[in-house]
Amino acid sequence: SQTFSTEYNTYFGGGYNYQLRGSLLEIIGDLSELENTSWFDRNTRAIFLTFNLYNPNVNLFIYCSLLMEYLPSMGYLILELHLLRFNCRFTLLWLTLQKAKDSLIGFT
Repeated sequence: SQTFSTEYNTYFGGGYNYQLRGSLLEIIGDLSELENTSWFDRNTRAIFLTFNLYNPNVNLFIYCSLLMEYLPSMGYLILELHLLRFNCRFTLLWLTLQKAKDSLIGFT
């Protein structure tokens, strides 16, 4: 399993895994069942949702990963990634500094 760091916590893998498959109605039914069986409770700290998308116009697959993290303050925070900044000439420097910041957060 993979270690994942956020600004508030570090997750060392493990936990529970549930695969959502089928039609939209089946997935909604599965989510209702998970809620009714207390799959999510007050001890849940994060939910990772990962999925693949396919764009047939350009024959391209994309891997998406969403994180819903429950903060100790019971608040919420929406973070976004601005992809346009990767089109500048300092992209490699910016990515290196961002990765260094993420690594430092993981060790604190």
